[in-house]
Amino acid sequence: MSLPVLVRSSLRTWDFTLLVLVGVAAFVGGWIALMNGERAVGITLQVVGGLCAAGSAIGLRRRISRRQWATLNDSGFTLSDRRGETDYTDAEVRSMALHRKPNYIQGVERSVTRTLLVWIRERDADTPPERLELTTTYKTGEADPLDVLINRLSRCVLDLARKQLTEGSTFAGNDWVLEEQNLVVAAKPAPLHAPLDEIVMTGVVDQKLCLWRRGEDEVWARIPIDSINAYVLKWLLDERLAECESEAEEPVAGGLGRVLFERKPGRAQVVSCVLVGPVALMAGIWLIVDGIVGKRDPDVWLGIVGMGCLAGAIGCGYGIVHARFATFRCHQFGLVKRGVRNSKTLRYEHVEQFTYQATRTYHNGVYTGTLFALDFEPFPEHQANRIRYMVNIQNADSELDNLRDQVSTIIGTRMRRDINAGREVVWTPGLTFRGDTLLYRASGFLVRNKVAVAIPLSEIGEHQCDEGTYRLFLKSGGKAVVQESTSVRNFYPGFYCMAGLIGATTR
Repeated sequence: MSLPVLVRSSLRTWDFTLLVLVGVAAFVGGWIALMNGERAVGITLQVVGGLCAAGSAIGLRRRISRRQWATLNDSGFTLSDRRGETDYTDAEVRSMALHRKPNYIQGVERSVTRTLLVWIRERDADTPPERLELTTTYKTGEADPLDVLINRLSRCVLDLARKQLTEGSTFAGNDWVLEEQNLVVAAKPAPLHAPLDEIVMTGVVDQKLCLWRRGEDEVWARIPIDSINAYVLKWLLDERLAECESEAEEPVAGGLGRVLFERKPGRAQVVSCVLVGPVALMAGIWLIVDGIVGKRDPDVWLGIVGMGCLAGAIGCGYGIVHARFATFRCHQFGLVKRGVRNSKTLRYEHVEQFTYQATRTYHNGVYTGTLFALDFEPFPEHQANRIRYMVNIQNADSELDNLRDQVSTIIGTRMRRDINAGREVVWTPGLTFRGDTLLYRASGFLVRNKVAVAIPLSEIGEHQCDEGTYRLFLKSGGKAVVQESTSVRNFYPGFYCMAGLIGATTR
């Protein structure tokens, strides 16, 4: 038996305690007001204090009564609450859904809320299927306390799906049905049908299970990954793809492969331009006419301001057109960036240097978003286009992080190959690989130190990235011997190269 895990309600009590203190303060304030002859104020404060205290007691009681706990055993789990205990076996589970939501504070992920939905088979003819919801919040970096149960139930549902398909039945989820040789996905204006041997790739992109058909670069179907049995569908399709690996579709020579994800300007840009543009245009015309036209002594400043408003209106118009055409698209083997005037293409294997920056922005101490900047610099001999992409979004973008890891791994592998061949490899402006040694020039107030410190790779113990700073430690312990910003040019490729060279633990 495992320790009980809270799966409903919360253990938090500080909010109700604070409400009680506010109530007590209001009640005391009301008593003081009554003693001073302020009858109306005193009665009001005492009523508010009483309501705060009563609301705190009722809220806390309800929170406690809703608490539910899950306890795991070898073949199932037990749910317990104020009404008693109910036992369930793994074999009773017929469907499941899993959703994990990261929780951010000031742009930094602090915790994860996991919601596991489980559907239990009918225990008898008169009992309808039961739906269970198990929700737990745990700190980022910690293991999910129900990981063991989730893995067990996943295997049970997967085995059930295999059995149903083998017997000629179907396996279904939200808006899709899997048959032995076909998959049907609900869509408008008509459902999508595909033989399973036509599905050649699966992936999770933007919290959607994406499926690609043979001969098509665009996604054929998208299914929310947190919907009923979506994870199980992916495992079933991946099993089939692994069995048919010899029949995998060959990529087109020189092509970029299938589209993984794309990013376009947000609606906020279009709405802002639509609202501001006409106002700026009318204001500009009015200022020019009122300040210059038909006057002996024209007001030059009004004319200048009017011209500025007209320029702003033109800029808003360009912004609307830009939002219509601008696209940043990530493929299997390269990138495409389209704008109003041109289109740039770059294969990952042609990228020489890659810089990734994620900067949290604040206004008056309030988090306003994270500015992501990606810079892909090609080898000069390939005569390819340099691609830069910048976007400001709330919190994080997991697909941009995946793109960073993919490109950094490709370049880092190439760096490691050059190091093993005895060539000197520049990592960042302050870090260079030379043989079995890492040369480090620390960053000073304005410029870096001219004298480099040699650090043997065999003496390096571990390295870590924390809040935008990279630190490297020796096996002998002590303070970090290297501190470098993660936003410098080509940092992440070298980071992956270093991980491979020293086999260090990355925290």
